[in-house]
Amino acid sequence: MKKISKYLPSKSKSYQCFLISATLNDDITQLKELFLHNPVKINQNDDYSTILPDNKQLLQYYIYCEQDQKFILIITILKLQLLMGRTILFVNSVEQAYRLKLLMEQFHIKTCLLNSELPMDSRLHIVQQYNDGLYDIMIATDAPNAVPIQEEEPPEPEAEGDSKKKKKKKTEPVTRKGDKEYGVSRGIDFYRVANIINFDFPMDFDSYVHRVGRTARVDQKGLALSLVTQKEMPYFEIVRGELENEYGEDMFHLYRFKSEQVDGFRYRVLDSLRGITRVSIREARLKEIKSEIFNSKKLKTYFNDNKKELQLLRHDSALHVLKVKEHLKHVPDYLIPNSLKKSSTSHSEQPTSTNNKRKPDNSNRNVKRMKHNNPLSNSLNAVNALKKEIARKRT
Repeated sequence: MKKISKYLPSKSKSYQCFLISATLNDDITQLKELFLHNPVKINQNDDYSTILPDNKQLLQYYIYCEQDQKFILIITILKLQLLMGRTILFVNSVEQAYRLKLLMEQFHIKTCLLNSELPMDSRLHIVQQYNDGLYDIMIATDAPNAVPIQEEEPPEPEAEGDSKKKKKKKTEPVTRKGDKEYGVSRGIDFYRVANIINFDFPMDFDSYVHRVGRTARVDQKGLALSLVTQKEMPYFEIVRGELENEYGEDMFHLYRFKSEQVDGFRYRVLDSLRGITRVSIREARLKEIKSEIFNSKKLKTYFNDNKKELQLLRHDSALHVLKVKEHLKHVPDYLIPNSLKKSSTSHSEQPTSTNNKRKPDNSNRNVKRMKHNNPLSNSLNAVNALKKEIARKRT
């Protein structure tokens, strides 16, 4: 706020001022009192019906499930391509974001991750590349404050008499503080987003509106899917009631799917999920933060003069914290529902023949070959030849 105030004229000068903000926090309120005199206030949040489109443009679905089922559902939806178009998945914590990214890496699903721990230059570059169509799936968290990353070391074995003398060393947490002004669901304009998935349901109505408002912009259609657990049901009912009061009807539809579509992925997902521990999540966070800080320095220096090479800097690279299993890359034919087998060609593991030349008809040749190799036919020919030889000698 102090930096902004330096660029504004003094109160003695006459000027016209417009203050536009996606959010109204204490800093904005103080800035308004300092530089605005009897301002006219226009708040779009007074009418929520102008923020979210109706059901003709925006379809809002929900699935009631357990916490572990969320991961199974997401992998099933993405691997079977049940949702088409570019997608943003919202979670409520940075740890959950990395857990989801590591799971998707196991299934060879490329994603980019946007959170408050990353440097500002990297975040801006990720958003720019997403808007340019470089990424199809983004995992985002609108939590501004990150959880400290603990650098833990395994305890060293102590002698029996040293347990009282030596005190256990406390490891200092290595913290990458999140940007307090960070908020993916507010103030950032994403282009051509087809789907919004609330992997973790937001805890207030405003956050839901800002998240879902990233899709169905202008005259484009969009879809919002919320995965709701029993613990999140109170927040869901509040949002559901607010929307029903504004629109006069229930805006949520139950997302229906066949249980056999999900059951096939259950073992694969849960087995991969067991390998994603807090230690692996911490390692992934540290690795990506170090990488993005290095990339951020590149963005400030070298890439200013080499804009073409800037496009080669990607943010969806695998973290390689866990061993990726190759067999999870493809979906076996028995896991694909019959309704999707005809339309889905990318999931098939059967190799297709590239040689479409017509092969010559060798049926007659094969028949002759079979007769020649037939032992019964050969014996009869030998007997007939022997009879002819005996008859010739008698004459």
